[in-house]
This record gives sequence, C-alpha cells and structure tokens, in this order.
Amino acid sequence: MLRLSSPDRAIPLWFGCLVVAVAWVLARPYVGLRHDGVIYAAQALLHLNPEVMSRDLFFQFGSQDSFTLFGRFLALLYARWDLAEVQILVLAICQLAMMWAVFEMLRPLADDAQRWMALVAIAVCSHVYGGAGLIAFAERFVTARTPAEPVLMWSLVLLVRGNLVAAAAMAALAAVLHPLMTLPVVVVAWLVLLQRDRRWAWAATVLLIPVGLAVAGVGPFVRLLETYDDAWWAPVFRASIVFPLQWESPDWQIIVLDLGLLALASVWLPRPLAPVCRALVGATILLFATTIVGGDLLRNVLISQVQVWRVMWVVHVMALALLPALLVQAWGQPNLGRLLAIAVACAFVAINARWTAGWAFMGWAIFVFTLAERRTNLSAAFEKTALGLTSFALLGLSAAVLFGNVHLLQSQQGSIDLPAALLLAATLPTISLTAAALILAAWRYGRAAATLAALVAAGGAAYGAAAWDRRSAWTYFIETGLHREHPFAASIPRHAQVYWHETTAATWVLLRRASHYSIELSSALLFSRPMAMETERRKVMYEGLKMQDEVCAMTQALNIKPADDGTCSPTQVIVELLCREEGGPDFTIFRTKLSRGVVAQWTFAEATPASRTYYLYDCRQFR
Repeated sequence: MLRLSSPDRAIPLWFGCLVVAVAWVLARPYVGLRHDGVIYAAQALLHLNPEVMSRDLFFQFGSQDSFTLFGRFLALLYARWDLAEVQILVLAICQLAMMWAVFEMLRPLADDAQRWMALVAIAVCSHVYGGAGLIAFAERFVTARTPAEPVLMWSLVLLVRGNLVAAAAMAALAAVLHPLMTLPVVVVAWLVLLQRDRRWAWAATVLLIPVGLAVAGVGPFVRLLETYDDAWWAPVFRASIVFPLQWESPDWQIIVLDLGLLALASVWLPRPLAPVCRALVGATILLFATTIVGGDLLRNVLISQVQVWRVMWVVHVMALALLPALLVQAWGQPNLGRLLAIAVACAFVAINARWTAGWAFMGWAIFVFTLAERRTNLSAAFEKTALGLTSFALLGLSAAVLFGNVHLLQSQQGSIDLPAALLLAATLPTISLTAAALILAAWRYGRAAATLAALVAAGGAAYGAAAWDRRSAWTYFIETGLHREHPFAASIPRHAQVYWHETTAATWVLLRRASHYSIELSSALLFSRPMAMETERRKVMYEGLKMQDEVCAMTQALNIKPADDGTCSPTQVIVELLCREEGGPDFTIFRTKLSRGVVAQWTFAEATPASRTYYLYDCRQFR
C-alpha cells in the first residue's frame, strides 16, 4: 500500500478537487426525477396550484409539507424554471457544500491526501444506510434532505470548532428544511458537548417539553400518547421502511460496520475527531433503542413518525470519510497491521455490495483486530499465510462483485457501453480507491509523475462530465414539461383525478392534475390514518390491474408476447371495472388502445425508434 502520510509535497486544492470530481461524475451519474424526488416536486406544485393539487390523495388529509419551508422554496424556483434546471442546480450546490463540510471536519488529519481520499470514498461508495436498501444520504434527486444534510454537517463542523452560536443557527436552518433529519444530529451535538462539560446533562430536561405539549393536547406532540390501532398498523408496517426490525441483513451489516469504524476512529485518530465519533456511536445506540422499543414494539405514533434512526445518515457519512485514514493507520500498526487493513477492506467491499456473506468477512476482521490488540504472538508462517489468503479473498471478492454487477446490468440493458463499464469500475472500492490513491501519490513523486496524474485526472473529469447526465428521454421530457401544455390537458377538467399507468410524475408535472392513486403514497401512510385507510381502499381497486401486469410481465419474460408493444395490459374488462368503482378515477391513461372510451391519443416520439403512444380514457363512458 502506498504511504499517504509524511507528505513531501502538499496536494493543491485544484488537483484534489479534480480527482474527487472524476470519482463523483463516474460513480454517481445523474438519472433525473425519481423516488422521493417525485413527492417533493408534487409538494412544490401544491403551492403553485393549490386548488388542483389539494384534490390529490397525497394531500387530501394534510401533508408533511406543513413542517418544512422547502416546498415553498422549490415552488418559487419552479414558477420560473423547469425541473430540469432547478434540480441539477440544487443538487450541485448542496453536494458541493456537503463535500466541503466533510473536508473541513477532517482538517485534524495530518495528511491532506487522507482528506482527499475521504471525499473519494464518499463519491464512489454506497450511500445506503438503512430501510431495505432504499434510504441513502446525498441522493441523486432533490428532496428536503438535499439541503438539510450539508447544513447539518456544517453545524457539526462549527460545533467541533467551538462556535456554538453559529452551530445552533445552522441547526435551526436545517430544522425548517427537514426537522426529522435535524433531531438526531442535535442529539449527536449534545453528546459532543456532554463530553466537554458534564453540566450539559441539564439539556436532557428538554425532553419534558414534548411530553408537556402532548399532555396539553398540542399537535403533533399529542401523538406521543397515541398508538397505531390494528387497522392503521397493518398498511403502515407492510408498506413502510422506517421500522428497523423489518430491515434485512445487509442493512444491519452497514450499521454494525459503521459503528465499528467510528469506534476505531475514536481511538486511533486525532483528538478533535474522537468526541464526534464517540457521540455518533452513543447516539446511534440510544436512538435505535428508542425507535425499536417505541416504534416497532409499542407502536407509538410520534416515535415512529420522527424516525430518529436517521442518525445513520451522518454516521455513514463519517464512517465512509474516515475509512481511508483508518486503513492507513491499520497498515502501519506494528502487530498484524497489514493483515488487519486487508481484512477490514474485505469486510467493507462485501458490505458495500450488500452481500449477506459480509458477516463472515466482518467476523474475520474483528478476530484479527482482537489478536492485534492483545499483541498475540503468531508464527511468521501463520501470519504470512493469513495475509496471503486474505489478500486473495479481497481480490476474489472484488471480482465476484464486479462480475455480479456486470451480469445484473447486462440483464437490464442487454449490453454494456463505456459509460456503464466505467460506472461499474468506479463503484467498486477496490478499483476506485486504489486508482485515486495512485493519482494522489503520483503528485508527490516528481514533476513528470505529477504532470501525468494531472492529465489523467483532467481527461477523466472531461469524459465523466460529458457522460454524467444519463437521464432517459422520457425523464427529460417530464422535467422540461412544467411550463408546456400537454395535449391531454385540454380534455381533462382541472378538478379531475387521473390515473396514468406506471407513472405519477407525468400526471403531476405534465398534466398538472391530481393523481388518483400511486405507489409513492406508501411513504405517507405513517403520518395520517384517514389517508392510510383511503389508500387501502383504493389499492383494492387496482388489484386486478396489478395482477394483469404481473401476468403480462411473466409472458413477456418467456417471450410469449413482445416486450415492447405495450398491448399486453390492461384488458377492456379491467379498465371498465376500475372506472366503475365507487370513488374511482375520472380519467385513465394507458399504452393499450381499447375498443371504446378513448377521448385522445398522444405519441411520445422523443426516443425514436422507441416511441410509444398513450391513450386517454374518460371513465364516464364506462359507467
């Protein structure tokens, strides 16, 4: 392993930024509006068109948008620009702010190369930290979490530097953006202060405030005295990913590994970082216990809704950032250092890839660490054999992860082009972190090596920037459609509820109409019993369509029907039954042309030759 300590030559800001930029654009391509980004776009549209969007099921019974100013901020931007420009601008600013905050947080590290490698690790490694692999930090779409995370990270930086007033101001700003993300970081900050001065223990009495407000019947604190009844709990527990006992083994691997890395950092790394690492470990244990007991077991409404387990976002950020420094530190340990470093690398690669076998690699790393800490005397032959086998395991594991990802991508796309191949290489830590370490080290080994490193980094950044935008033609069409009149809109009254099959974003952004039902609603069931009950009622309406879609997908997979003709589902009977349901949709949109009910058709031809035609049905014609 290259030594990144005792630098002979400092890495200039421009060069370090260039290396990180290469890693970021290759490993984190932009794919546009999706996931929770669709929900936050709808919240902004609620402020632009309240008379229309308030009829949407997502907003009929209230919305979490009332607890944040971010929707209003987005609405101001969307009133003038399309989603395409706004989302990229907001993402770029917020992610730069996040990386800068991490860089400043790690300033106590003696070697600036370790700080740059920290940013590379954040760029290329998985950001997933819980929730069945669906929850991550620094997501590639815009939500209220997007600005709240860097603001909170800066709050911690200011706290470490002793500027409590500025840190509190940043936390307050984050609270008006995303209070649920702010609360666990406030707990972390309190534990940091408690390590400096035990008199900060008095701050625990703040917990009496929500208890008092709950007793007084003040919402939303009154929910602290409520529990989910069976009727509400069933859809919430089935659809929600906020209950840790529901999570899968890979999710818990990430938690355990992150806590282990932070515990190690609190002992090995410079003192200014140690209190933060200890506070993160302590807060995670405390808040997960609160969530599991109060939410999973006791079904407490408020405890479930505040999701204090989200402390894992900042835990995962710091664990990834400190990984390079910890590997260097482990490598330099006098007893079993190299074996320990490679064992930790094995565990990290397996867990980063969400392999269930990650537990075995983690167990080996813990075993080696125990031997090293106890200064166990091992024979040279045993140590050499263990080092060789662990190194071989790292290479074999990396190859298995890479080939598995190649197979997965081929099954989805049919072939792998150069951007996809670079993405696979960049997101494998064994390749990307080694390459970045070599480029950074080359800067310190003579002018010729530095020049070559700069040219490689510049070339990678140029190519990565050109290939970074991977939005599909359909996604881009939606993102640029907010200020464009869609042909279907003239046939749909503003008060109507529309079901556009397999897409909700198009209903909200292209048509600017309320959606009758969508899978995105599942994230809000946690917060409103009436909405949960109505969503369950409407879900039953779409069971027949869902079943037919599943049969259709199966026949297409078996090549019984063409995969791209769009005519497999739905049938006339299914659409008529859906439209006749009490409280059913007013209009539906499918790619299938039925024998009657069509009031308009439109062809999306932006993605030729993969153009497709949509048909608008007026449900009144089926009633």
